[in-house]
Amino acid sequence: KTMQQQMRGLSSQSLAKEFAPRQIQITDVAESGGKSISTDSANASESESNSENAFGGDPAKPVEDMASDHAAAACVDAAVYVDPREREMGKILEARGLAVTLKNLEVGDYVISDRVAVERKTAQDFVSSIIDPKRNLFRQLTDLKNAYDRPILILEGRDLYTRQVSPKSIQGALASVAVDYGIPIIPTEDQQDTASVIAALAAREQREGREPMVHGHKTARTLEEQQEYLVSSIPSVGPKAARNLLRHFGSVEKVLTASAEELQKVNLVGPKTAERIRELVGGRYKG
Repeated sequence: KTMQQQMRGLSSQSLAKEFAPRQIQITDVAESGGKSISTDSANASESESNSENAFGGDPAKPVEDMASDHAAAACVDAAVYVDPREREMGKILEARGLAVTLKNLEVGDYVISDRVAVERKTAQDFVSSIIDPKRNLFRQLTDLKNAYDRPILILEGRDLYTRQVSPKSIQGALASVAVDYGIPIIPTEDQQDTASVIAALAAREQREGREPMVHGHKTARTLEEQQEYLVSSIPSVGPKAARNLLRHFGSVEKVLTASAEELQKVNLVGPKTAERIRELVGGRYKG
């Protein structure tokens, strides 16, 4: 039958009976002893008690206990691949008991599992990558999304709106990351907070049997990016110091041939870093 034929076959009384709102009988709480007061209500209560709570855990377990379980899980031994440019964070992760392997990563800064990789940006780096086409944030995120099923962006620090970039531009970029690229953004206070997030991600993934697996290829780097990567791969030299060195000396060759005294004139380059550069460049190969 068609819908119209079915509707014609229903009398007004049957329609009223069919679509009338259900009435819940309410009895005195004192008489019922505080128990369920109707059959429908009892079934609903039983259904609620048997279902998992909103956090997906044991409904009988307090939320505080479940939070403790998650915190304890983050302490479970886990492994993570860390790009050499993030070696300072690697040391923090090692201090927290994680097995850290430094590995040149074409995509992302940290590989947590076969499906999760993390790109870490300080607030200042995030803003710089928006306005500087040579440090294209969205190209990095495109590579990350193409390589891993669950990419994550960690945004570290509070000084997101301190530079000469309009808040609307920054908010637009954040919206694009979340909506256009579908990449979740996890805000953190500082390096220690970031380390806690990475440890929690690694523990969660690897508790389910997912081991770190590196894959994906980066879109061809510009000359400037290759120069920055080369200098930042020197032990004790991070991305910021590498850019400072290149701006000061003008080329990779001049950075590598500068004296320790000249190197120390550059911001973020101290005596130990300068000596390490000279040792690497001028040290005799014994292989």
